[in-house]
Amino acid sequence: ALVRKYGIEENVVFHGNIFGNELRQVYSMAYLGVDSIGRHRSGNAINSSLKSREYAAYGIPFITSLPVDFGPSDWEYVHHIPADDTPVDIIKMIEFYDRIYKDCKVNELSHNIREIAKSQTDMSVTMLPIIEYIKKKE
Repeated sequence: ALVRKYGIEENVVFHGNIFGNELRQVYSMAYLGVDSIGRHRSGNAINSSLKSREYAAYGIPFITSLPVDFGPSDWEYVHHIPADDTPVDIIKMIEFYDRIYKDCKVNELSHNIREIAKSQTDMSVTMLPIIEYIKKKE
């Protein structure tokens, strides 16, 4: 309804639920993701969403309102907006986009994001404490 109200139908696409190759195709056209930006309303203090991991796995810089539970706290590929109900500063989002993509190779940027995410969220990394605990019990 808001898209029609503001006459921006040509600029907004709602895909609905998509999976597999169709999802990969959409992500291949994306240069910036918007993660959960209203989680403060549910009392969350840390972002541990699957969406943030999904964006990182596809090598897409993203915007969020809470600290992300993986990656460096000052991760250059994540833009933080205030965790409140103030309007999103679109100019700052554009500046983030411009800074990230200025003088870079998209494939290299995506690779860097994926490698950081993999080093912190890969199953072999996240399960390591459990594996070590089980080995100690043997």
